[in-house]
Amino acid sequence: MISIRTLLLAGAATLAAGALVPAIPATATEATPAMTPPSDAIAAVPLIEGIEGFRVEFGIDSIGDAGTVVDYTKAAAWADPLNRNKLLNRGDGIPDGAFVSCTTAVPCTANQLANVVAVKLYVLARNRESTVSHTDGRTYTLGATTLGPFNDHYKRHVFSTTVRLTNISGRRETP
Repeated sequence: MISIRTLLLAGAATLAAGALVPAIPATATEATPAMTPPSDAIAAVPLIEGIEGFRVEFGIDSIGDAGTVVDYTKAAAWADPLNRNKLLNRGDGIPDGAFVSCTTAVPCTANQLANVVAVKLYVLARNRESTVSHTDGRTYTLGATTLGPFNDHYKRHVFSTTVRLTNISGRRETP
């Protein structure tokens, strides 16, 4: 029988050298070729070890070049209908305002998600081994979230990047 393996994110940590190592884990499940529900789940396995924090924030294009609100439910409104060089009710491909994060408490709307033109990714990485002479009393900012102080002997670093979603933002640019 051929099995299909799927990875599902779940919360866990791995045990390395007698200490828990934070990780972004994956839970592997097996399904039959007929895609019946998985019979049993296999224990969580680390997908990426040493990651203590991960956050995604969305840059939403909600205002166009003309300063008007983006509205894709209406027909395109041109500033000059003959030249058609400036849309009044379409986005310009640039995130407007602060980046937002979708949570279960405050989920993003379908309209917000349809207008995402950039994504900010934040990762808090922790060293696998402790450093006896180091005590980590710092706080770490992952966008609108702050983690720490941990007051332990592990060194940490925040990595962040912003990714432009070219397929969406590029179509909205006015030449």
